[in-house]
Amino acid sequence: ICIIAGPCQLETEQHAMDMAGKIQDITKKFGVGFIYKTSFDKANRSSIDSLRGVGIEQGLKILEKITGIKASEFSYYSATITSINNAKFYVSRTGWTGEKGFEIYSFDDAFNGEKLWNYLLEAGEEFGLIASDIASMHIRRIQAGILDYGTDFDDCLNPYELGLGNFIDLERSFIGQSALKGKQESPLKIFGLTCDNHTPTYEDKIVNARQEVIGSVSAGAKLPSKYGTNIGIMRIDVPDKVSDDIYLLTPDNKIIDIKLVKLPFKDPEKQIPKSND
Repeated sequence: ICIIAGPCQLETEQHAMDMAGKIQDITKKFGVGFIYKTSFDKANRSSIDSLRGVGIEQGLKILEKITGIKASEFSYYSATITSINNAKFYVSRTGWTGEKGFEIYSFDDAFNGEKLWNYLLEAGEEFGLIASDIASMHIRRIQAGILDYGTDFDDCLNPYELGLGNFIDLERSFIGQSALKGKQESPLKIFGLTCDNHTPTYEDKIVNARQEVIGSVSAGAKLPSKYGTNIGIMRIDVPDKVSDDIYLLTPDNKIIDIKLVKLPFKDPEKQIPKSND
């Protein structure tokens, strides 16, 4: 068992070291592995002045410098094992925001987090890499339609209900294949929502025109007015009771107008993360 944990974005050196140290103490206590994870770019929209990190293009230049991997040859969803500062790491061209970037994972808890942190800051200095803060954690992941297990869905839903049917090849043999046969026509249960006068939260319910509860909100975000309406992700548990008009029911029983939209809100063809492929 291995736990992947860490701040969503590089904040300060001391903050990173404190978090890595505390998490490692806990994982050692229970005998589980620990992978420290953080992001160099968080494209958050809660404030146009929010610090996002070093940025996409500079971040990929740092990747090339520390690993020798050429960003132009490391396409979206590629993964490889490489050496960083004489230590072995797993690197993937993925991310949590729908932006162009990469993630670094250690193989076990034997790596020196402080040494890696200092090396990355030193290697990235010429590209303007600094430790920064974060104003919002998940606006871009909602915009990108990136679903979080345990938040937006659980093991009660199959991939077709999540809108991930394109990733399933029933002609190939894999664990769980038999359970998915016949499920191709399963109704979609995860959608986006827009709401002008309310910030959706996980406590909100979704009701139809007859005010029957048909689902719930799993995540929501308030966007600055220049970016338009507030957004959220919702789970529809009773698809056959969805009417043309659906509403959001708040914990204090207010009925709020919303619009159901298909995910993602932005860049459905993933042109941003694939832009150098």
